[in-house]
Amino acid sequence: MVLAVAVDATITRRVADAAVEAWTRAGTTMVEMTMSGLTGVATPGIALVAAEEGIVECVVEGDFGPLVTAARRIAADGWKVAVLVPSARMGEAHRVLRGAPVRIQPWWSGGDESILFGVPEVP
Repeated sequence: MVLAVAVDATITRRVADAAVEAWTRAGTTMVEMTMSGLTGVATPGIALVAAEEGIVECVVEGDFGPLVTAARRIAADGWKVAVLVPSARMGEAHRVLRGAPVRIQPWWSGGDESILFGVPEVP
């Protein structure tokens, strides 16, 4: 059990770092916060805030359920919300996040351990 949590945290960190790197290459500054710190909802994960773009990218661990409430709070403050989802969990993300004010964007590990991102979708 402890090992699984450590792996999730490591993957979450790698995805967040890859997202920040992509935004930085595009000239956008990202500010990192915890999901629970940004929203007040107990949602494990990282929120990446791109103020110039008006977007918050969410890199979450585990269950997508609490993210619905968190996303509604973020969107109510005028932000666009993107959720970075492991490609293997896109079906689940579509089901759970349908109707939530988010876009979901798949990610997967490349052959060289890089993180690659797909095209955002509406759940």
